[in-house]
Amino acid sequence: MEDYHVQELFDAGNNPDIWAYMPMKVQSIKDMKYLVNGALLAREQGSEFPFVIFDKDSGKIVGSTRFLNISIPNRNLEIGWTWLSPTVWRTRINTECKYLLLKHCFETLG
Repeated sequence: MEDYHVQELFDAGNNPDIWAYMPMKVQSIKDMKYLVNGALLAREQGSEFPFVIFDKDSGKIVGSTRFLNISIPNRNLEIGWTWLSPTVWRTRINTECKYLLLKHCFETLG
């Protein structure tokens, strides 16, 4: 995730159903910029690592997810803050995304 993803993330996330149970409601481009900036700050601090979720078939960003509560000394982290555009709900996207995240954790990060 980078600053230049803000507009595409907003386009993918511009639906109130996505944010119903999330800790933040994204209702404007300003809200999405705030969310992205917070994620990038957490990445700089080493506590989180945010990703965009890209659908190869459509060529579009369809959501976001993160590694959270990263603890290098304890060799653990959480996967969360995941949200997806309703256009990809009940598709392979979330399953494939989680598989790739777990594969990266175990095979790349060890």
